[in-house]
Amino acid sequence: MGKSTWLRVMLLGASTVVWLIALSGCLPDTSSPDFSLAFSPTEVTVAVGSTATAVVSVVRAGGFGTPVALLFEEGPTGVAFVFDPNPVSGNRSTLTITAASGAIPGTYTLVLRGTAGGLVRTTRLTLNVVGMGQSGRVLFFDDFKDNRPNPAWSFNANPWEASAGKYGRCSGASTGFVATGRSWGPYTVELDLELTNHAQFGVVFYAQQDLKSMAIIWGTQDEIWLQVLSDGAELRKSASVSPGFFVGYQSVRVESDGTTYSVYVKDLLRATFHDSTYSTGMPGIAKPEPYGCVYIDNYKVTARQ
Repeated sequence: MGKSTWLRVMLLGASTVVWLIALSGCLPDTSSPDFSLAFSPTEVTVAVGSTATAVVSVVRAGGFGTPVALLFEEGPTGVAFVFDPNPVSGNRSTLTITAASGAIPGTYTLVLRGTAGGLVRTTRLTLNVVGMGQSGRVLFFDDFKDNRPNPAWSFNANPWEASAGKYGRCSGASTGFVATGRSWGPYTVELDLELTNHAQFGVVFYAQQDLKSMAIIWGTQDEIWLQVLSDGAELRKSASVSPGFFVGYQSVRVESDGTTYSVYVKDLLRATFHDSTYSTGMPGIAKPEPYGCVYIDNYKVTARQ
């Protein structure tokens, strides 16, 4: 379809009359067929031994309809990239990034090349490969960047919502798990936590496949305690330790070797509990109460072996 323009007509006589006449479809579309590429998000973090995803958008102009072939010019050792679909006949493709055990941690700037109809266009992606931490190999990491939680999160009810680069829940009880199909353990869970209005928050350890059996480190601003569940029923509960989490933003780290749970708040040891019911399983998060809000960020699980 051609472009529209306006024709100005002036008749001079006893009076001056001006008409503006719209001419639609009378002029040809002079834009050349072309395309460009864009990533969403533009920065991705992947832990060694895990996967992450991003979306590549193909922005077409001037009636350009040729399929676009996608290929990174180069990438880090031990990291694999798969585009689906590739070539791209439509307007988007999903990129899956897999970091093998031999991947080298670091920050990489990757150049994506798109080729179609004799045209070559590029865009960039920043890739953060998270490797060995102080407690061992990183099993899982999520910083909720661009409000895109890792697809491994799975909830039994009331999924949490990503907003402003954080993962949060304000109403309704909810328990979420890192559902990777693998049982890990023992491990350490680290996260940045924010509580409001006396909210209660739980760090889930060693959740079993039935999603009813697990250990949970519960905390409020007043106290911290350990609860062990078996088939959905409370097996045992420890005495509580005071004080609990801080109001507002704080770092929380819970270390477990399968028999002892050590709870650190802002790098200060706040509580220690002993229980050997579970030593392998899935990590996660929990919010039991309908009041108050819980927000987390930079959720990381590292192996303790």
